[in-house]
Amino acid sequence: MSGKLSGEAIAFLSKPIHGVIASFDLGGALHQVPVNAVLDEEPSPHRLLILAGGSSKKVRNLRRNPAASFCVFQGQSYVSIFGVAEVIEDASEIQRVESLYKKKYSKTPRINPSRVVVSIECSRSIEHRLDV
Repeated sequence: MSGKLSGEAIAFLSKPIHGVIASFDLGGALHQVPVNAVLDEEPSPHRLLILAGGSSKKVRNLRRNPAASFCVFQGQSYVSIFGVAEVIEDASEIQRVESLYKKKYSKTPRINPSRVVVSIECSRSIEHRLDV
């Protein structure tokens, strides 16, 4: 477990597969939802970027308590990332992340005027069976 992702984890996270983000709701319970995500290509691949609606429950949760985790899995292989989330409302950053989504998932994200970017800086990770 560390904050630095291995080359295998970076390659695994670059696949066009879906994951689950977890945040804490107002009562302290976990709130988990499926999402698409991309690794930040600049300045470091150790930051996960997720497009979300600005009024979504996950974003409201992360604005109150930025502790977050993300897990992506395929078969018995998985990567879990833990860290602090930042909600980014900058239009140019949203456009940059939309282009990363389009590149990874081969489709343009649907239009959402309230869109934000959730950025999770990896402080700890768990990698399992990535060599399979």
